[in-house]
Amino acid sequence: MEAALRLGVSVRTLQGWELGRPMSHPELLRRAVNNSFRPKDEYALVQSDFPREFAEFINFVGATNLDKAVRKVERKLEALSPSNRTLFGNRYFLHEQCVRFTEGSPAFQLDVTNRVAVRAASLISGINRVRRSLSPKAISRFQAMVLDNLKPDRDVRQIEHEIRCSVHLSRKGFDVKFADLEGLGNFDLLAVKSSEHLQIECKTVTEDTGSQIKSEMTANLSEIFRETIVKGIDVGSSGLFILTFHKPTRECKNVGQKLRDALQSASSEPLKTDDFSIEFVARPEWREPSSADELLKLQQQIASDPALGNFPRCAIRNKQKILGLVLRPHKPSVLTDRIVDVIKDGADQCPREKKSQVWLHFVGLAETQFLAVAELSMEGKGAGLNAIVANALHPAASTTDRTHVQNVLFSADGDNLNRHPVLGPNLIISRAVSSDGAIYDVPNPYCRFTKSVDT
Repeated sequence: MEAALRLGVSVRTLQGWELGRPMSHPELLRRAVNNSFRPKDEYALVQSDFPREFAEFINFVGATNLDKAVRKVERKLEALSPSNRTLFGNRYFLHEQCVRFTEGSPAFQLDVTNRVAVRAASLISGINRVRRSLSPKAISRFQAMVLDNLKPDRDVRQIEHEIRCSVHLSRKGFDVKFADLEGLGNFDLLAVKSSEHLQIECKTVTEDTGSQIKSEMTANLSEIFRETIVKGIDVGSSGLFILTFHKPTRECKNVGQKLRDALQSASSEPLKTDDFSIEFVARPEWREPSSADELLKLQQQIASDPALGNFPRCAIRNKQKILGLVLRPHKPSVLTDRIVDVIKDGADQCPREKKSQVWLHFVGLAETQFLAVAELSMEGKGAGLNAIVANALHPAASTTDRTHVQNVLFSADGDNLNRHPVLGPNLIISRAVSSDGAIYDVPNPYCRFTKSVDT
């Protein structure tokens, strides 16, 4: 229908030409050849264009570099049991999906019904768009940044957040530049609209934010626990090994080996090291399940155990026993305090002479989970997002002036995909996809600038 409309003929006539019927108006062919067709939404991901986008991305980062990064992540995850791999959440979604893109059948194709595939493809095409918009020096910096974030100990989701922010602002009519890459400042984005300049610093809150025990340590200690128990540690009954740190984990050395030694000692008494203490708490009622109903009951028993709390943990079955490891920090983890610090850091990266904005994205936290935090703010209970922003930006909360920040935006990973038809550059009606998610705008009532543009 779109093609017929652009050519100025009926749909039935165009269908007839496609079936081989005579075409009595050859000038229409010239009209079609000279007509430059673009998707209605230049930021939508057209399914038929993905192979070209993927090839462009590989050419940018380098096939050898990409393969090396992907293989390192594969080796890291393969060294863990399947259950322990889940501790990293979706941190390596791009690496894992690149393997599926290249080794899947058919290869280099995009399944627009797969949310993870669409997310990876969107990031790939977003990186391509950023590269096209940069100066030569900035392209070199951007390439180094992408490759650095592809390393196993880094997180590519930060770049993903910056790109999503730039797309959102561009759709709002802003001319967006990547300020840090272009050497324009220490903040991420410079958005200009109607002579209005807005500095934006993009921040992410991950699964590890505010946590004393990071997912990397949890995965490593869980794997050591599993390996040691499976090798034949004799424990009288099911139960929990509770490991409590005495100091910040960054100050602890050789924790894995010390945990292995403590487990192999097979002592029923609490054992102390310089870094942590560990004790065994028996749970004889936990038994190896023999049916799906018993498994569900066991899972409910474990989940409701008061010794677990919200601490990192793992559990395994071994010799008809259920054994778990619980990791407790030296002091409580307070996520909201860390979020306040992240907002302050973002504000301080923007020069105070101009209007600024901090955009905080909760990585690895589904939108439905994030809503519980946001709703506290929306209901006017003096908690939630409003309280977080007030604690970070209120003049009385700090001696540092942060009145240049006009607002803080909050977002989380979207749960849904939008699919719609667009006309591709090859005159094919293609399926386009985009992911969505709510954005929560919390203004700073103490901002000294007037908000004149909507973001």
